[in-house]
Amino acid sequence: MERILNFLDKSTNGKCYKSFKYSLDDLEVPSLIYDDKPKIVLQPKAETDKRKQKYISVKEEAEKYKGNSIFKYFLDGSRKTYKVDDIAIGERIYPIIAGQIAVGCCFRPNAETFKCQKMERHFVLSLPIMLNTDGLPDIPFFKDLTVELNKNPLLRKMEVEFSNIFPYETELLKKNNSGDKEKYEDRGVALIQNKMMDLEQEIVHGLWKDNLLNDTSYLIKDGSLEYSRRDSFKGHDLSRLKQHYKYVVGVSKSFNPELFKSDNKSIARTIAEMPEYHRTEAYKYEFEGTTFCVWYLRIRENKFCDHQFAGVVKVEMILTTEEEIEEGLSTDVINQISANIVNERNPVCYGSDKRWANHIYPVYLTESYVKSQYICLLYTSPSPRDRSVS
Repeated sequence: MERILNFLDKSTNGKCYKSFKYSLDDLEVPSLIYDDKPKIVLQPKAETDKRKQKYISVKEEAEKYKGNSIFKYFLDGSRKTYKVDDIAIGERIYPIIAGQIAVGCCFRPNAETFKCQKMERHFVLSLPIMLNTDGLPDIPFFKDLTVELNKNPLLRKMEVEFSNIFPYETELLKKNNSGDKEKYEDRGVALIQNKMMDLEQEIVHGLWKDNLLNDTSYLIKDGSLEYSRRDSFKGHDLSRLKQHYKYVVGVSKSFNPELFKSDNKSIARTIAEMPEYHRTEAYKYEFEGTTFCVWYLRIRENKFCDHQFAGVVKVEMILTTEEEIEEGLSTDVINQISANIVNERNPVCYGSDKRWANHIYPVYLTESYVKSQYICLLYTSPSPRDRSVS
């Protein structure tokens, strides 16, 4: 990393310092991270059966699909970010953020075979936009900087190539939705996160283009399907996104039970008391121009778990047609998907992951494979909170 910093010191209008290096993913005090976005009010039922039902059993349906799962593809994205130095531009100092991104899709053609379908691994940097003397997100400037950086002999020897340098905004920091003052590090990490989400969408697009996704060959994406719209997110892309995700199911292991409200009432207790192999009704909600169908499913009793929501997953699908948006997703399809998710819960990864009760096992395998693709490129010391005070 030292040679990369020397390159930036010589090739830009900034001055690098030998600052304390640490992983941004480990800096904050650990807390439960949810896949959910800001609070959302659930709309009328998003399934064709409009009968009012507190819980729907999928146990008998699950028996029909044992050994013949509709899920063939499994997608997971992961990223690691690091603050590797500070750089002075004029009288102000900004962080230099480095990141590794790994996005992978695994394929299971039959019960005995599980293999990688597609793997994307990228090394990226996020630098202050003021490095461009015009203070503008000039794409050629940062693209040229990336090209020059990749000529570094050490990087070539290591067979490492940076795919992008993302310029983050350097305007004055503001307070976020929680009332806390944002950090420049957050802006850099957000750009790296956006790149990871773009790669996930590209993989789904590739599967759709090759006609690999259909009603007998679904894909499970680890986590929510909620992709934030950005300035570059045009209406055409939004329409294409819906089309590509017709046979994609988002399964979230971690969710905020207080997030969703129906008839202005929390459904957290309904989720907590749900019996094993049962699901809630499916509800509809809108997020940034996309209409979603969401329901909760208990795949495992929480008798041996540490909290009442262990063993419950949040399931999402994008409503892709006007008919689905108006009438909801077919109840038979929702039951079929739920039954197949129940069948995917075993074997378990007990002891290997604290979220074991909420894991879909092939998703766990995909996640483990994706994270194995990281390489030890960047030296990072323990975060400040881990250092002993003498």
